[in-house]
Amino acid sequence: MKTKIYVFFTGLMLFAVLQSCKKKDAENLVPVNEISISGIENKYTLLSTDVLEIAPKLSASIQTDLDNSNYDFYWINMGVTSLNSTSQDTLARTKDLSTVLGLKTGQYKLFFRMVDKKTGVFYAKSFLVNISSALSRGFLLLSEVNGGSRLDMLAKTSTGYNVVTDVLAKSASSLVLTGKPYFVSSIVNPFYGDQTFIGTSDGTNLVAEETFAAAPSSNIVYQFKGTIPSVATFKPTMFYQGPQYGAYLYNEHDIYATFLMAAPFSTPINNIGTGNVKFPASPFIANYMSTGYESNAIIFDEQGQTFYNYKAESLGASAMPTGNLFDFNVKKKLVYMGFSLYNSGEVSAILKDNDKSVYHFARFAAPYKNIAFGYQYTYQVMNATDIDKATHFAVTPQQGYLFYAVEGKLYEYDFASNSAKLMKDYGSRKISMLKVNLPDAYWIPEEYSNLLMIATYDEGNMSTSGKIEFFKTAPVQGDLELYSSYTGMGKVVSALQKY
Repeated sequence: MKTKIYVFFTGLMLFAVLQSCKKKDAENLVPVNEISISGIENKYTLLSTDVLEIAPKLSASIQTDLDNSNYDFYWINMGVTSLNSTSQDTLARTKDLSTVLGLKTGQYKLFFRMVDKKTGVFYAKSFLVNISSALSRGFLLLSEVNGGSRLDMLAKTSTGYNVVTDVLAKSASSLVLTGKPYFVSSIVNPFYGDQTFIGTSDGTNLVAEETFAAAPSSNIVYQFKGTIPSVATFKPTMFYQGPQYGAYLYNEHDIYATFLMAAPFSTPINNIGTGNVKFPASPFIANYMSTGYESNAIIFDEQGQTFYNYKAESLGASAMPTGNLFDFNVKKKLVYMGFSLYNSGEVSAILKDNDKSVYHFARFAAPYKNIAFGYQYTYQVMNATDIDKATHFAVTPQQGYLFYAVEGKLYEYDFASNSAKLMKDYGSRKISMLKVNLPDAYWIPEEYSNLLMIATYDEGNMSTSGKIEFFKTAPVQGDLELYSSYTGMGKVVSALQKY
């Protein structure tokens, strides 16, 4: 009985003490100065060459005027989210961030963190940054600017396309372009990796896919096996990409080829017969994909004025089949030749009589489906306005129409009606390039593949007057439908779509 009373009174005493302490602690509590962070988006999308600028807005639950000197600030890159990277990189230790990340293509998780120097209490906000390299997706554009060359870009982001001028300078590439622009092209190869080449009148060089870096051995001569051409004299003027990981290089009437399992270039392929008799090749090369997914090409002997077929990885060209409309030993000058996906794959060619200004239009099969190779669909004298003055050509895959440019005028030639129609007149502006971007290696269409691409410029402003337009074509020479347009580049002479 006494024990129970003792315990009871002890409990009352303990309760009284606790209540007294609680009252004193409540009287001494100090409200926490909570910090709120705003002004940081959940996600940013930018090019690797862009400046990421963020100015966080800080507000406190008690203080109205924060003293930044009381805090340490950190901007931390946690790494690529898809790889669950745990490596960290402190980008800056300032309240505001202004930096070029220079990261490879991917999605990164970043943190902004501020730490109270006295208490060690920290506040943080995470966000994502999607990096799109200027070489990862979009269009590389080789422009002529003030008599020289400049690499511009339509860079694809998650929200569209941005115009980026002089990407080599902005990425601090060691490659400085000199000479007149010729081409920007690529070898696509899953084993060796993709390679992008920029060609000017002073030579052709390889640039890294995402950093634009160029090594001392970046000149294309170092892509040859066997006898290496001279850097001083080997200056290719044409470079044809694909399909199926193949590429064709043209230099002073010679053609060089590379393929999936034979990455380097080697000896010229423009020869014929068991004796490998060499002939001067035309710069027009119609590279096509066969039913076996090989990268073959139709090439033309300028001296003998004959079409030949080149099969991937052969030592030389072979004769075309007997023509059903004309002799492939045509004995005419080749003005233009190109491949399109029209009618399951065919070659269009413009030929001119040697002794008079009569132009012929020819079409024949170079299929990637089961159609007789070399079968001739059309051979006729062209009724086409100013075809003798045309400087740029392209064939669309939907109707097989031939588009050609005469200064600032765009014509569309329909082989079915044998007539040309003026489609656009740019007035004082000049057309500097026509192109149809074929789908990727397996002919899988992408947003801009198979659209007609037109580049125009103002002769009074070669630096920023350049304009790129993409059009959908319509049957029966219907009006062109503008799909999209971009301005601000130079005089574009060559374009390379990066998928």
